Amino acid sequence: MLKIICALADRNFADAEKDLEADPREEFETGRPAMVSRDWLLGWIKRFEGDEPSAVAAFTKARQFQSAYVQKSPDDPNQLMVLALADAALGQKEAALSEGRRAASMKTIAKDAVDGPLLATDLAQVYMWTGQKDLAINQLESLKQVPRALTFGDLAKSPDWDPLRDDSRFQQLLSELKPIPIVNRGDQTK
Repeated sequence: MLKIICALADRNFADAEKDLEADPREEFETGRPAMVSRDWLLGWIKRFEGDEPSAVAAFTKARQFQSAYVQKSPDDPNQLMVLALADAALGQKEAALSEGRRAASMKTIAKDAVDGPLLATDLAQVYMWTGQKDLAINQLESLKQVPRALTFGDLAKSPDWDPLRDDSRFQQLLSELKPIPIVNRGDQTK
């Protein structure tokens, strides 16, 4: 999955799709305790590529898989958040918002310093995918001081955040998160 993420960050959608096709698995770990289907990843790639009909077809297939995971583990907010993202991609705004908010409330930042920030960031993506850009920006701004929530690299490179790039508040957030270069004073000449 890392190869797919890197290809997407470079906006190399053809390579991302080739990497997915080359992988024989039907299920993929997301880097935390959540699984996504091959169709979910294909929908993700196609969405960023701008091929909305193919993205909708893939997310429609993926939704059944994600729904089954939620039914099997109803107390798992990570799986519920993945379902929320699928519903957002399918234009099921009310379901996506309800699922995303419920998932984020199951492990808040105050209750869980590991999953809480990630779920809160995912909620910003649900807001964005449902056309709630102001809520997405507000959510991201509320997380800028929260460890594990936001990284400059993810916000700057991931196509997840492309719909917000022209927003001055998003650009301000990026500038606030940009790392300060480290100067190696040992390399200075006298």
